[in-house]
Amino acid sequence: AIALSHNMFDSTLMLGICDKIVPGLLMGALTFGHLPTVFVPAGPMPSGLPNKEKARVRQEFAEGKVGRDALLEAESQSYHSAGTCTFYGTANSNQLVVEMMGLHLPG
Repeated sequence: AIALSHNMFDSTLMLGICDKIVPGLLMGALTFGHLPTVFVPAGPMPSGLPNKEKARVRQEFAEGKVGRDALLEAESQSYHSAGTCTFYGTANSNQLVVEMMGLHLPG
């Protein structure tokens, strides 16, 4: 909504991802209802390093079996990528509601 308040846009494209983002985007879009708006899912979020593998590397670091570089590498690999959460939680539910409202690209 803050970006839209600068009156520099002819329309908006809202990329929904996790949790409370979609309702926030919807509130911003409704505040500036004169702008044509389309909501688009940001795509699926592939998982990073599995939790068991990350826990194993952390344990090995705590035991002194691997160094800081290996720990940082495992932590970096465990981050998910951009996109919608991989489980059917609030992120996906919110996107389904916006789709039912006719504001979201189907599917």
